[in-house]
Amino acid sequence: MTRLQIAARLRETAYRLLESASELENEAAPLDLTSYAFYEPSPLELRTEALRLYGARRKRDKIMSRELFGEPAWDMLLDLFIASVDGKDLVATSVYSAGDTPPATGKRYLDVLSERGLIFSRLCPTDFRKIFYSLTRTGYAAVGNVLAESIRLRMPKDASRWQVQTTSHKREALSDI
Repeated sequence: MTRLQIAARLRETAYRLLESASELENEAAPLDLTSYAFYEPSPLELRTEALRLYGARRKRDKIMSRELFGEPAWDMLLDLFIASVDGKDLVATSVYSAGDTPPATGKRYLDVLSERGLIFSRLCPTDFRKIFYSLTRTGYAAVGNVLAESIRLRMPKDASRWQVQTTSHKREALSDI
């Protein structure tokens, strides 16, 4: 057995041990969902989470074959979410690029996302050859909910500090109105 094979087996064993330890911890200490279940991340926190997920997917694609895990529609939605928070409009080629798809495939995905009410398109007011794509309110809410849940799942079990941040964040948001 080569050193590379031994290293791979050791990593696999370590991963299994960490997974087992996490399962035991979760069984031994039930979650107090009241401590963070209602935490609502800010749009910038959601944007950061979208970037984190998108970046992790690109790293995974470099390590393993993209054909095994391809979810171009999700990548497109993440990119559109980030653009929405940034106040930017995306043209079709940018959205296709995010999904890492050829134009014909990207167009099919955009059509499906549009049919499901997650995105909409509009002509560029200054150049009628360009079409801008954006999330609908439904699309923004759906992606935002997935990102918020992803953030909540990574929170520590004792997340009382998050309640304080949530409360102060809501006060700041209300004072801006």
